Amino acid sequence: MVIYWFNDQLLDRPVRLNGAQVVYRVAYSSGIVRDFSGCLSSLVWLRRALLSRLSSDSSLWCVQVLLPSGVPVAECSRRSRS
Repeated sequence: MVIYWFNDQLLDRPVRLNGAQVVYRVAYSSGIVRDFSGCLSSLVWLRRALLSRLSSDSSLWCVQVLLPSGVPVAECSRRSRS
C-alpha cells in the first residue's frame, strides 16, 4: 500500500511552493538513500507523480520532498508516516 502525506501547515506560512527549489530524498528498497535537487511545478502534479511512481516501481521505498531549509513538503512511501 502506498501512502501519501502532505505538510498542510505550509499553507498557513508565507512560503511559495509552486516553482520552489526542493530536494527529493529517495530511499530505495535496497537501503540506498539519494538526494536529488529539482523544482516543484505544482502540488497536484507532485501528488500524482509520487503515487504513480511508487505504485509502479517496486525498487522505490519512500520519496520525501523537502525545502532546502529541511522543512518537509510531502512524503510518499510504502509504509505509514511516523
